[in-house]
Amino acid sequence: MLGITAGVDVQRDRLECTFIGWDEGKTAYALGHRVIYGLPSDSETWVELDGLLQTRWRHPLGGQIGIDAAAIDSGDGETMEAVYRFCRPRTNRRIYAIKGDAGRRPWIERTKNKAAGGWLWIVGVDGLKSHIFSRLTRGNTMRFSKDLPPVWFEQLAGERAVLRRVGGQTVRRWEPVLGRRNEALDCTVYAFAVWDLHHRNVNWSARAEQLANPMPMPVVARPRQVESNWIKNGM
Repeated sequence: MLGITAGVDVQRDRLECTFIGWDEGKTAYALGHRVIYGLPSDSETWVELDGLLQTRWRHPLGGQIGIDAAAIDSGDGETMEAVYRFCRPRTNRRIYAIKGDAGRRPWIERTKNKAAGGWLWIVGVDGLKSHIFSRLTRGNTMRFSKDLPPVWFEQLAGERAVLRRVGGQTVRRWEPVLGRRNEALDCTVYAFAVWDLHHRNVNWSARAEQLANPMPMPVVARPRQVESNWIKNGM
């Protein structure tokens, strides 16, 4: 595993974040999930998320690995401005404000016009959900850390594809499963979307070499370093 992306779902009283790892092949690794309790209107909530997204984990090759990119949902009208304020100054860290949209759309594309001084990215959630669910039925193309709680898997399967008649045509839609939440699915969709945006630029050989032969970290402004079982489990 040589890359990590994060998808963040914004709720009225918390932020939920799923980490997905990537290798040079076609396997995706569901590594972990964190919940940050706090109001989106409270700056401390975003300070905690900022620290989480700057975390670096010890990699089995010897170096440290951080997050390549993150997507944060801005679809809720009441929390949209808070998401914009957080993402805009962090574009150089590949932290993007996104909005999910149903129907036949590309997995991720930038809007033509800027919103609140920066770009908004539209995520084609239906296509990504279909892709993720197809991975779940294709064997070993998606792997899961043993540290993920059972509720995360329930939420990952929190929606189902159904056929509906709309305007005289049969339309395939994703609808919630009664009694289940779907935050884990949304977070996973967003993490897949930003990986689709960036993975073509990854030099896998160079990244493996950097992890195997890490440069010394500067003494000042050192990111938080964490020993993590789910990095090892994701390998």
